Amino acid sequence: MELWSGATAHRLELDGEHGGRFSAVVYRTRRGVIQPRFMPYLGCRFTPTPSDHLHKLALQWLDVAGQLVTQLRKLGWRRRLTLPPELTDMRPFSWRGCLPLPRYTYYLDSAALGHSDSWSRRIRRSIKTAQEEGYTVERNHDLDAVEYNLRSTEQRQAFDYSVSKEMLREGEDALGAEAFRIYNGYDQNHQPACSVVVLYRAGAMVQDWLAGTSSEHLQSGVTQLVRETLFADLKRLEIAGFDFCGANMPAVAAAKSEFGGTLTPFFQMEPRRPYPVKRTAKRLRDYLTRHRRRRQATTR
Repeated sequence: MELWSGATAHRLELDGEHGGRFSAVVYRTRRGVIQPRFMPYLGCRFTPTPSDHLHKLALQWLDVAGQLVTQLRKLGWRRRLTLPPELTDMRPFSWRGCLPLPRYTYYLDSAALGHSDSWSRRIRRSIKTAQEEGYTVERNHDLDAVEYNLRSTEQRQAFDYSVSKEMLREGEDALGAEAFRIYNGYDQNHQPACSVVVLYRAGAMVQDWLAGTSSEHLQSGVTQLVRETLFADLKRLEIAGFDFCGANMPAVAAAKSEFGGTLTPFFQMEPRRPYPVKRTAKRLRDYLTRHRRRRQATTR
C-alpha cells in the first residue's frame, strides 16, 4: 500500500484506561493522514478486555476512540477516513467535532453463503442463461483478463479504478494467491467477460475488492455466474462472511441486494464539522468588509 499510494505507514497501538486496545495502521503524506483509495476501510481492530458488564465494554471503546481522534489530529488528519462496519458507536468522534457520514454495504452470512434460495429470480435466471451460452468461470492468475474487464468497466461508467496490471501482480505477490483470490469468467471462445478479485483472511470477512464486466458481455449473466462460483469456493473456507464493500449508488445497490445480503451501515469520518451556512456567510462578509476598508485606507 505504501508503494501504491506514496504514503508512509504509521502504526497506532492505543491502550484504554479501563482496559481494551485499539490497533490501526494509518498512512501519511506531507499533507497529513490519508486513506488510500484501494482500501475499503481503515485497517484497524478494537480488542476489548473480556467482561460480563456491557457498560465496561462501552467505557473501553469510548476511551480508545477518543485517543484515536487525538492521535489522528496530531498526525495531520484533514481528509475523510472510512471505518469498518463492526465499529458502530460514533459518539466519541461526534463529541470531538468530527462528522460521521453514514454509508452502506451488504453482508452475506457465512452460513447462508451460496444458498440460491435467498437470491432473486433474475439472478438465478441469469446464471442459467450464462451456463447455456457456454460461459465458464476459473479461479486463476489471468491478470490480462482482469485488466481488460476493469478497463471496459471504466470506459462504460466514466470512472477510474487507478489499478494497473502491475499493481495487481504486486498485490498477488505480496498477499499470496490464497488471500488475493481472482475469479475470471470467459465466453465460449475463452475471451474475458467478467473478473472479481476478493481479499481473504482466515476467520475474517471476505472483502469484495475489485469487480468488472466487459461491455459486450454485460447482459449475458456471466457476472452472476462468477459470483455463484466464488461463493461456492469461499464456502469451503473459514470465513466470518462476505462484505460487498459498498452499495451506495442506485444501480450497484440494486444488483448487490439481489443476493439476499443484509444491508449494513458503516461510517466515513470527516475530521471537522462544516461551519453552519450563516456562520460561514458572516465570516465571508466580515472579511470582505475588512478588505474594502484596507483598500480605502491605502488610497487616501
